[in-house]
Amino acid sequence: MSDKNFDLAIIGGGPGGYSAAIRAAQLGKKVALIEKQFLGGVCLNVGCIPTKALLSSTDALDIIKKADTFAIHVEKVSFTLEGMIERKDKIVQDLRKGLEGLLQSNKIQIIKGKGKFLSKNEIEITGQANEKISAENIIIATGSYPTEIPNIKVDHKKIYNSNSLLCLKKQPKSMVIIGGGYIGCEFASFYARLGVKVTIIEALPSILYSHGKDLAKLLSGSFKAEGIDLKVGVKVLNCTDVEDGIEVHLDNNEIIKSEIALLAIGRKPLTQDLNLEALNIQMGKQDRKSVV
Repeated sequence: MSDKNFDLAIIGGGPGGYSAAIRAAQLGKKVALIEKQFLGGVCLNVGCIPTKALLSSTDALDIIKKADTFAIHVEKVSFTLEGMIERKDKIVQDLRKGLEGLLQSNKIQIIKGKGKFLSKNEIEITGQANEKISAENIIIATGSYPTEIPNIKVDHKKIYNSNSLLCLKKQPKSMVIIGGGYIGCEFASFYARLGVKVTIIEALPSILYSHGKDLAKLLSGSFKAEGIDLKVGVKVLNCTDVEDGIEVHLDNNEIIKSEIALLAIGRKPLTQDLNLEALNIQMGKQDRKSVV
């Protein structure tokens, strides 16, 4: 088998991709892992790990603020969002380096670039690496990206998605979160604890609607106690750029003014540009009630 021929090639270096790569390598297979950006995928870079790192900072802040209940007196508490973001970035970078070492120790060939099917057994890679490889078996593990909609333009300056908000280092005074799923709720919890005025807008009857009534009721009560404003059963018509922020127009004729907004209405499979059509692979349709 030549250096360009593999038993298994995997497009995508997230949890699905690197787990499959490691297991296949342990079984004695020659494995190539193709990743166009960062190893670790959504979970490590813009999902579970960074959000939990940020929430752990506000957990610590909460404990310090309540220190008096433990007979511990703290004179002054200060924090910076920039410092929390930098801590989060270091955690992600350290884990990314560890993952790369784990893959290399299992003799997995990491190819940095964007993969595209030429046939069912051939992949063209462009980017940092520019080459063609073949594999007896290929796994698509390309992850997902934030869903966007035409009438709410994500500019990453006033209107963010969940990826770009993780890089924001200047703390806003107020924020509207469009979407009351688990992504929106995590960011709501984080920013509310920092003292940001947070409003969640959800088109469905409650936040976390798909996770069951009991959890939705419990978190709704907790959020209201934290001062988070919940507007459910309403849809966003559009967002208007104004001098010192944005105006969010709702279908009940209400207008909410805020410094920034987060569009968090879910994620979509990242399958563009794989040339799946050439393999006659049919993509399914994802049904979700619209927020607009």
